[in-house]
Amino acid sequence: MKLSNKKFSLISGIGLSINMGSAIIVSSQAQDVSNSLTQQTQIQTVDWQNTRIPDWNQITFSTMPLINTDGSFQAPPGIKDKLGYNPNRSWGKGQNIATFMMLGDFQDSFELQKFSLTDISRIVGSDLSKVNLEKFGLMKLQTLGSLVSAIPELKNIPIADIKPVTDLISYKLSGYVDSNQTIGNLLELSPHLSKLNFSEIDLTSYRVDSIPGLSTTPIEEFEKWQGVYIDSIPGLESVPFSQFPNPINAIGGEVGIVDVAFGTDEQQRQRTISGSKEEGFAVPCKKDCAHVELNGSKSVKGKAWVSGKYQLVKGGNSILGSVNGGKEPTGRHLFGDAFKVAVWDVSEVDGMMSQALFFRVCMRNNFVDLGCTPYFIGPVPLMTYREQDAIFLGLINGGGENSTSTPTGLKSSGFIFNNGGRGQRKVRSWGLPKWSNFSREEAEGRRDNLKTLNSSVNCGHSNNSRVSNSKKGKKEKSILKPSASCHLPSAFSPLLPPNKGSCSKQHLSGTNIDALSTALSDIKGNYDSLGNYVCDGKGNCGRSLGAMQFMSYRPQVRKIIESKSGGNRFLSKLDRGEEVTSEEMMQYFSPTEQQNLIASDTLELLDNASKQIDPNTGKAFTGERLIERAASMHFGGLGIPIDSEVSNVNESDSIQEYGIASSDRYNEALKAMGCINKLENIN
Repeated sequence: MKLSNKKFSLISGIGLSINMGSAIIVSSQAQDVSNSLTQQTQIQTVDWQNTRIPDWNQITFSTMPLINTDGSFQAPPGIKDKLGYNPNRSWGKGQNIATFMMLGDFQDSFELQKFSLTDISRIVGSDLSKVNLEKFGLMKLQTLGSLVSAIPELKNIPIADIKPVTDLISYKLSGYVDSNQTIGNLLELSPHLSKLNFSEIDLTSYRVDSIPGLSTTPIEEFEKWQGVYIDSIPGLESVPFSQFPNPINAIGGEVGIVDVAFGTDEQQRQRTISGSKEEGFAVPCKKDCAHVELNGSKSVKGKAWVSGKYQLVKGGNSILGSVNGGKEPTGRHLFGDAFKVAVWDVSEVDGMMSQALFFRVCMRNNFVDLGCTPYFIGPVPLMTYREQDAIFLGLINGGGENSTSTPTGLKSSGFIFNNGGRGQRKVRSWGLPKWSNFSREEAEGRRDNLKTLNSSVNCGHSNNSRVSNSKKGKKEKSILKPSASCHLPSAFSPLLPPNKGSCSKQHLSGTNIDALSTALSDIKGNYDSLGNYVCDGKGNCGRSLGAMQFMSYRPQVRKIIESKSGGNRFLSKLDRGEEVTSEEMMQYFSPTEQQNLIASDTLELLDNASKQIDPNTGKAFTGERLIERAASMHFGGLGIPIDSEVSNVNESDSIQEYGIASSDRYNEALKAMGCINKLENIN
């Protein structure tokens, strides 16, 4: 069956064209069901525990796969005036998301507004002296008054010293203006001139550095920044997702197995791991329940990740939450709130599935907060998997068991991935566990007779009876016998490669802050590490948390956790020594928050260590010895004797050995960051 490439109403279950007052949201998701998202650009991936995840150190907006459908967003009358910018946009199939997604859409996730042009140029290695003002999309939204508000020091600069300002005033005013007076003086005498808009002059004639302070001012200081497209900020589309002000991070660490792929003939799937932030992530499906059944730990074994192509759930919040009928594809948030990950195409014939990303529109400034739409902008292809592949599932936290998803009306009957011919199954293009080319009949036989799963991910389970995906879609019971010990890795630290960091982020001693932070955290533990319940000599009791084993009674840690919904309850459990999970720890004390605290601690350690005298030289600690001393102080406390042979409780590491190990890890981190090859080069 084929569907024509045109827009449908939600009632027909395919396209999304919904009124919000007089707002129109149109997202055409009508697709030829024989077409697969795997035909699109393939993202870069990285190995982790026998599966693959996106390599966010390499992926940028410009390298993201292209959207697979046409769509548009039209806000109601009056919204544009309230926001101060035009939120309307449209997109076509094959378009890059950087060309139609705005900064405001990511203000609560990636926090891109905290970047300055200088920050971006340092990451991507661009030369701002060659960038003209026209390419800085924010300038066309600025008035003379808003520019001065964003860069207050401009008030004290003579008009004649800033060419764009001189030309703007000359263009709009016919009378004489003393160009030797300061801009602040001009606006004080003639406040109406603050409304002069830079969109009225040709900005291609000026460079970014023609306005002092423009490149070093955070984007969020400028008026109407929320309405600027990603590709209208020079270099931003080339910044790796791992380098954003709030870097992308995996949420949770659960890994499972794609056991069997099922089409829309499946009904009544009660045990799921898919849904939405508004409903929860265990929303049942009644009919047309195309899904992949999972295997692995007890938290996912036998559960279904339902396809968002065939099922919708409640999404969005505030006023914009009613857009698209308040619906979005069912799915999961594996990497935060910037986008949603959905199982998309599912083929029983191929024993395969694909994933797709969906984005949302958010509108908020200092004067109005309209919330965010459901995640309806997509699909943007992500990854594909075959049966028996390991798959990253993130945080398994349930919710929505009393809800039911809404069928879209699409059917998956006979769907196959267009991967080079019906008669062969191709080697996977993602670098996941590979299958050699073989015929359909041989493929079915191999799938039905497969006896074992990946033991490193499936906890040493032995699969004595394979779930059979026969042509009739019937299943045989899968019996798994667990091994004596079973533990699925949930550590976050190896899940994403270390943030590349900034080569220019250095202490006064020349030591790189990011590299040392990485070294110290690598030696300590993983981001989701939980220590034993202990009490110190002052009566403070709690558990060590995360990569640097921050104690839960530490004021800075408590402040972070308390700021979140349910945080006080989580702290109470830690204070009483009650059992908590690593997933809970990650929810309340995220990797990004740990990284920020690590960097702060690292700076303080270096400040203290650099003021002490190295007995080997009789001078202040520097270079490799400074790193060893800072690490020793971190391990044993600020008052620990220099080069102490004192060991930890397990007598496995002395203070001195820990310092030397940290120095080695520091050098490795520098190399990984691509800054310098040898420690001595920084001194």
